[in-house]
Amino acid sequence: MTTPIAPNRMTLTNLRTAETREPQFNPDKVEEEIQANYAALSALGYSHKPLQYTNTENVKLSFDFHFDSTTSYGGGGGGAFAHETRKFLLSVMVPPGATAQDVLTGGTDRCLFVWPEMWAFQCHILKLRSSFTRFARTGKATAWVCNVEIGYVSDFRLTSEDVRLRGFLGG
Repeated sequence: MTTPIAPNRMTLTNLRTAETREPQFNPDKVEEEIQANYAALSALGYSHKPLQYTNTENVKLSFDFHFDSTTSYGGGGGGAFAHETRKFLLSVMVPPGATAQDVLTGGTDRCLFVWPEMWAFQCHILKLRSSFTRFARTGKATAWVCNVEIGYVSDFRLTSEDVRLRGFLGG
C-alpha cells in the first residue's frame, strides 16, 4: 500500500514576526499582472501623441486559498486552522502598533511569498476577497475561499537586462 505524497505548498511568512501560513490546498491557478506605464506627449504638428515610458507597475499575483473544515487533508482541516489563517492575512494588511516610528516603520508588514520551483520574493498583501460557500446548521462556515492579491516589493531598480536574466520574480 502506498502513501500519497502531498505536493509542496506555497507559503506566506510575515517577515517581522516570522509566522508562516500555507493554504490547506495549493491554488488551482495563479494570475500574474505586469504593466508598463507611458505618458502620451503632445507635440505640435504631430498626428498622434508619442508615448514616453514612465515606469513599470509592481508585479502583482492573485490566487485563491481554499479551506474545507470537513477534511483534514493537508494538515489543515478544521475551522480553527482556517480562522487563524484568515486572522493572519487580515493582520498583515494593517500596521503593527508598537513599531511605528516613521513612514517606513509605520507601514504594513512585508511577507515572504514562496512557491517552490516558481517564486520567492518579498511582497505586501494588497487585497483580500472572501467567499464563505458552505455552512453548518449552527451557521458556522465550513468552506471558505479567499482571493489574495499580493504585490512585489523591490528595494532596488530593475533593468531590462536583469529581467531578461532572472525574470521579475526570480523565476
